[in-house]
Amino acid sequence: MQGIQRMVREGRYCIDILTQLGAARGALQEVELILLEGHLRTCVAEVMKGGSPVERARKIDEILAVLGRVRR
Repeated sequence: MQGIQRMVREGRYCIDILTQLGAARGALQEVELILLEGHLRTCVAEVMKGGSPVERARKIDEILAVLGRVRR
């Protein structure tokens, strides 16, 4: 992000900045997926195995909310 800010400050070519923004967005999306997978395999799996119905419903709602934000 600092590199992109520097590019803007330096008045670099707009297309080059847009290219870097796209690369940064893609990298962040990959990190989101990795974190979500880890969360599903650990925290969510634990609650689904041994949590109460209320806890399970809460986890499902949490995941749906996150997916809604990630899709935007």
